[in-house]
Amino acid sequence: EGHYPALMNTNRWLATFFPNYSPRTLVDTLPLDQNKVKGLLESVINLLFGKYWEELFMRATLNRWKKKYEEQYAQQDFKVAFKSKEYVSKNHPNNYQRKVMKLYKEKINSFSKQHAKSLGL
Repeated sequence: EGHYPALMNTNRWLATFFPNYSPRTLVDTLPLDQNKVKGLLESVINLLFGKYWEELFMRATLNRWKKKYEEQYAQQDFKVAFKSKEYVSKNHPNNYQRKVMKLYKEKINSFSKQHAKSLGL
């Protein structure tokens, strides 16, 4: 119950960067320790089955993407555009990352050429 107010109190400097921000009310929040049974049950389920289900669904997701999109991409492009791992899940069927990176490199090159001339490089 006291964590959020303590966090806001410790970080008063935020008002400098976000002057219109106002802290959230705690009216609709449950106290942290209200449902210990639920928390305990969730912890037990996660310990016993969580990793299994997580890996199962990650594999199923990646297999679906492979079935649907793998033929459209070179192997390396597929690995960049589609990921399903513990720390990331991304699905970019139009491979926007490649388009964005290409445009970024073009802009960097253009900027470098433009400023190299003005700097006499």
